[in-house]
Amino acid sequence: MRQRTRHLIALGAVTALTAGTGLAAIGAAQAATVPKTALGLSSNGKNLSIFDLSTAKRTKALGQAKGLTGDVRLIGIDERPADHKAYGVGDKGGVYVINRGNGDVRKVSQLSVALDGTHFGVDFNPAADRLRIISDSGQSLRHDVTQPAATTAVDGKLNYDGATATGITAAGYTNSDNDPRSGTTLFNLDMTRDQVVQQVPANSGNLLVSGPFGPRQGPVAGFDIVGSNQGTRTVDNTGYASIRPTSGGLATLYSVNLLSGKFTKVAKFDKDIADLAIPQP
Repeated sequence: MRQRTRHLIALGAVTALTAGTGLAAIGAAQAATVPKTALGLSSNGKNLSIFDLSTAKRTKALGQAKGLTGDVRLIGIDERPADHKAYGVGDKGGVYVINRGNGDVRKVSQLSVALDGTHFGVDFNPAADRLRIISDSGQSLRHDVTQPAATTAVDGKLNYDGATATGITAAGYTNSDNDPRSGTTLFNLDMTRDQVVQQVPANSGNLLVSGPFGPRQGPVAGFDIVGSNQGTRTVDNTGYASIRPTSGGLATLYSVNLLSGKFTKVAKFDKDIADLAIPQP
């Protein structure tokens, strides 16, 4: 039954341009036209930089994230489609806007629920304009960053057929545009089972396997999805993952086919990059 469900999801993606579903325009890993550079976060969560997406080489060092309040480090970064600003989440739940010019951060909100886990993924739902935070403990949170003291929603534990998933360390939504017709789908990386999964419905925490990406040394992973647009709507989605070996050393940047799970190596980073936030069109 699960294999049949996955097959139908994949077929839905092919026809989604006319159907208008949240799985619209998920194609080959190289399909989307991506920006030249992206924002990177170091493995210690303290340093920011700009790197080239085609070579994985750093183009500008921003230095330490300056301005953390009550937090020691950032556990993840992403761009918010609603305002095209970069955001970061602190280890004590602070939410910050990041200045991509100098690395300064400014606190704009605070999670009302303590983070639970060792490795985290953060990404904005472009349809609901809510920040999703997931972790390797199975935690799944939803937060409104427009309110300084919003109540954080605690959603269903990440799970496979009811069993808590403990390997999810990175997340990304498709269709990061502001067109209400687009819809969106949440994809995660399971670094324990070495596979790309869909979190559907996102608030339930239920996970469906897209496909394996082969054995990778983890669990440190960064992930983001970028689209290319026609007018105001996304027509292609491409995943990008930063995978750092357990043994240490520098991470490698991969492009990701979201429906098959296939990883294609772009290049090894020349500097310490553990998470990434790609500007959206």
